[in-house]
Amino acid sequence: MELNNHRHLLSRLGTICKHHKELSRLSGADFNVFKIVKVVHDEVRHSAFLAELLNPKGSHGQGDLFLRLFVQKLGITDFQCETAVAIVEKHIGEVTETTGGRIDILIDDHHGNQIIIENKIYASDQENQLIRYHNFKNQNLFYLTLHGNDASEYSTLHNTSGVKLICGDDYKLLSYKTHILEWLELCQKEAVSMPLLREGIAHYINLIKILTGKSTNKAMEQEIVNLITESPASLANANELANNFSEAQIRIQWEFWKALKNALVNKGLTLEEDTKNATFTKVSDYYHKKERLFGLWSLIYKNEDITIHWGCEIDDCIYYGFTVERNGGGHISDKPEYHEYRKIIREHDNNYTSNQFWLGWQYAQPRLNFKAFSSEAIFDLADKSKLERTVKLIAEKVKTDIDFLIMKLNEIKVFAE
Repeated sequence: MELNNHRHLLSRLGTICKHHKELSRLSGADFNVFKIVKVVHDEVRHSAFLAELLNPKGSHGQGDLFLRLFVQKLGITDFQCETAVAIVEKHIGEVTETTGGRIDILIDDHHGNQIIIENKIYASDQENQLIRYHNFKNQNLFYLTLHGNDASEYSTLHNTSGVKLICGDDYKLLSYKTHILEWLELCQKEAVSMPLLREGIAHYINLIKILTGKSTNKAMEQEIVNLITESPASLANANELANNFSEAQIRIQWEFWKALKNALVNKGLTLEEDTKNATFTKVSDYYHKKERLFGLWSLIYKNEDITIHWGCEIDDCIYYGFTVERNGGGHISDKPEYHEYRKIIREHDNNYTSNQFWLGWQYAQPRLNFKAFSSEAIFDLADKSKLERTVKLIAEKVKTDIDFLIMKLNEIKVFAE
C-alpha cells in the first residue's frame, strides 16, 4: 500500500512536470542565449560576464551600483566601489610554488583594496593555487563554485613549508547557487526599466539555475509544493522519496561505471586494477563523503622509462584523457619534453586540454554531471537502452583516440630509431 502511494505521488508529479515543460516550450521559456553560444561550461566566459556587471565602467551603464550590491552581499567593508575596476584573467607573474598565475576576477579600487575571485565551475584545482593568490594579496580572497564546495589541499596546502590556508580565515567560499544567484536577482530588480540589461541578467539567472539544479519555473515549483503539502500522507511520502534519493544517485552512477567498463573491454582495452578504480564504496562515498577522482585506467604505451595511460575520472563531471609518467612518476604532462605528445592529441581532437596532470583531457559527451544530477543526460541513464547507447558512444570515441595516439607514438619511435 505504501509503495502504491509513492508511485501515485510520482505519477502526479510527472504529470505536473510534463504540463509545465510543454508550457515552457510553447512560450519560448526554454530559450537561453548563453546555452546557445555554449557559455555553459566555460569558466572564462562566466568570469567575463560577472566581471562586466561588477565593473563600474562596464557597458551596463549603471556605474558602481552592481558592485555595491555585491560588496554588501559579501559583507566587505572599506571598499571604494566608485573608483574600482574589474579585470578578468589578471596575470600576476610567472608561476612558482608560492607566487604567480592568473586570477579569474580581480577587482581593484585603486586605494590598495582588492577582491580576488577564483572561479571554479568544473575545472580542478591547480597546485598551490589559492596559496599563490593569498600571497599576492592577503585580503578578500574568495573561492567560487556552483554549490559552495571547499578548495582541495592541493590548492591550499604548501607541502614544502607546511603552510595551509584556513577556510573562513584566509579565504571564503562563494556559491553560484546562493551568493551569485541572490546578487543577480538584486541586479535584475535594479535593471527593471532597462529591457536589454534586465533580460540579459534574466538569461544568466536561468543558466545558473540549470547548472545548480534549481527550478527555473516558479509556477511549476509552486504546484509541486502544493502537491507535497496537500496532506500529511503526501508530505510523508515526499519525505520518504527524498530520503532515498541519494541511494538512487549511487545506483545510477555505479551502473554507469559497470556499463562503461564492459563497453571498454568489448573494444579491446585492458583495464588495470588500481586503488583509483571506481568501486561501489567510492561511488557511495562520492555522495556521502565527497570522494572524487576515481575511475578506470589502462596502460596503452610503454617505451623504456616512459609510460602513457588512458584514464577516465569523475570530479563533478565525467572526463577522460591521457597521462604520461617517467619511472612511475607523474604530474609531468606539461613539461617541454612532452610537447610532441600533447601536439598529437590536440591535432587529432582540439577539444583536448592539457595541464600538468594530463597530456590531454576532455569531458565525456554527453556531459554527465553526477554532482548536480539534474540534466536529461543523467536522467536518461535510468533507461538501460539509453545507458548502453551512452557508454557505447564514449567507448567508441575513446578507442579511436587511443588507436590514433598509439599509431603516432609508434611512428615517432620508428623515426627516432
